[in-house]
Order: sequence, then structure tokens, then C-alpha cells
Amino acid sequence: MDVPHQARWQIPEPLRKIGTASWLTLGAATLGVGVLLLLAVARTITIPLILGIMFGIAAFPLTDWFERRLHRRSLAALVVTALAVVLSAVVAFIVVDQLIGQAATIGQNLETAAQDLKTSVGSDSGAADVVGQLETSVKDNWQTLLRGALALAGGAVSSLAALFLAIFLSFNIFFLVQKDGRKLKRWAARHLLLPPPLATSILSDAVHAVRGYFVGTSIVALQNAGVIFIAALALGTPIPFVIAVVVFLFAFVPFIGAIVSGTFAVIMAYAGGGTTDALIMLVVVFIANGVLQTVVQQIALGSTLNLNPLAVLVATITGSIIAGPIGGVISAPLTATAVMAVGRIRASDLFAPSGEQPTQDVLPNTG
Repeated sequence: MDVPHQARWQIPEPLRKIGTASWLTLGAATLGVGVLLLLAVARTITIPLILGIMFGIAAFPLTDWFERRLHRRSLAALVVTALAVVLSAVVAFIVVDQLIGQAATIGQNLETAAQDLKTSVGSDSGAADVVGQLETSVKDNWQTLLRGALALAGGAVSSLAALFLAIFLSFNIFFLVQKDGRKLKRWAARHLLLPPPLATSILSDAVHAVRGYFVGTSIVALQNAGVIFIAALALGTPIPFVIAVVVFLFAFVPFIGAIVSGTFAVIMAYAGGGTTDALIMLVVVFIANGVLQTVVQQIALGSTLNLNPLAVLVATITGSIIAGPIGGVISAPLTATAVMAVGRIRASDLFAPSGEQPTQDVLPNTG
């Protein structure tokens, strides 16, 4: 005898919703970890790809502005790419020229400061040994520390030629994103194995998350660079502009960037004014890269990515552990995209039982 439809056992609605949300969350987390592991394994190729896409998304509104005036998308993309290349080359040239031009003077200042420190220590043999080791370490390694920006930027590649290849690929991908970004978005929406409107909304959320990340990180970078630049000027530290540029750029590299740029600033202060200036700069770096950055970063990234500050911090640490600096860079926007994607899928009728009315997409399209 057939069992009436009403008598058949069905999963209770609250339990079904909890199960669906759990599987969606687990799937999003698995996808995120998979992406980070892919970055760690094939970073020579994936890093230029990720950097080109992220910077391309961030600069997309500028290309739109040029397109409205030049009336050709390809020409507008070429202009923006050329501006990016020129700006990068000018900043790199100024930094390298300043460092090379004052390398001898800075080295002499470091040696003089170390001798003054020895004199102030006096006959204390233990402290003198420590100072001597510090002097030797700084004198032998300060130029290496000055070149640390290039070494860290090329940490994922094994040679200088590979570094230049990675830069070339990044700018090419940057240009393609500017030129064909909307076409690429439509193509990706058709191949996400989701209904095209839902896939388009999720990709729009990803674009919004990347731009939000750059806005938040830029706020943090400007705050760090501004505080340390003012301190360097007040102390009479050599090359304060270069210090500010290094601090600003390395703010986009979580954790490692703060250590490298902070060390650089302290060494320059030590070269300019000795131990006292170095200790003062160390305190300023700790305040800027520690206390202030923690507050500003969690507020700025938390608001632009619509994430809880604790979620931003945990995501950044996890991404850095799994895939290094590039994992830390993309983990926050990736987490924001995953959270918004889960919300959109739950709000759609994708997992609704047959006969149930579809739920409208309650999240706004972020463009």
C-alpha cells in the first residue's frame, strides 16, 4: 500500500537549513585552503597572476575614467598600464639612487655610531662584547638589509631573470584585466557551475572585496609611512623619503613587511644619530607598526571588507602560514568573498526543496 505523501518522513526545516549552511561553509573553507596551497606550490606563476589581477581590479575605475575621455577601452588600458609602469620605475629609481648615493656616508655613520656606543659602554666586558657583535653584524649586513625589499619581492623566484619575468607577466596581466575585465567576468560567470545571475553577483562581490582590501591597506600604509616619515624628519635621519616609501610599500606584505621596513627605519636612525635616535625610532616603529596599525587595520579592513576585525586577523595569519606573504595578502578579500558567496547561495533557490518558493537575493549587487 502506498504511503500518503503527508505521512512520509521529511527532514525538519531548521535541521535542513543548518545542514545546508554547514556544507556551504565547509566547501568555501576547503576552496580557500586549496587556493592558498596552490599559491604555495606554484608561486612562481601564481604570484604574478594574483598581483596582476588584484592591482588590475583596483585600477579598473581609473581605466573607466580614461575610457570616457578617450572613447577606446584598449587605449585607456594602455594609458593606465603605462602610468603604472612609469610610476613603479620612478619610485624604484629614486629609492635605489638614494640608497646607492648615500651608501658610503651611511656606512661611515654606522661605524661612528657603533664607536660612540662602545665608548659609552666603557669597561663592562659583557656589554662591550654584545656591542662589538652588534657593530659587526650591522656593518656586515646593513647593505643586505637595504636590498631586502628586492629580495623579499623576489622571494618566490629563484633568480633575477625570473624576477624580471614575474614583473613582466604581472604588468601584462594587469593590462589584460584593464582591457577585457568585463569580458573575463562574463566568461567566468558562465563557467562557475552556478546560475549566471548568481555567479555574476558572487564575482561582483569578489571585485568589491579586492577593492576594499586595497582601500583599507592603503589607509594603514599611509598612516605608517606618515608617522615614521615625521619621526625621521624630526630626528634628522638620512633619506626620510626612502624610508617612507619602503614603509608604505611593505605595509601591503603582512607581518614580514612590518619587520623589514621597521628594521630599515631603525638602522637609518642609528646611522643618522646613534643609539638614542635608534631607540626613539624603535619606539615610533613599534607604535606605528604595532599599536596604531592594529587599531587602524582592523577598523579599515573590517569596514571595507564587511568582516569582523577578528576574522580579518585570523584569515591573514592563516593565509601567511599556508602560502607565505602572498597568502596573507589575498586571504582577507578571499574570506570576504567566501562569506558573501555563502550568503548569496543561501538566499537563492539553489538548494530549496521542490515546491518551495524561491527566496529573493537579499544581498545588494556590489558591481
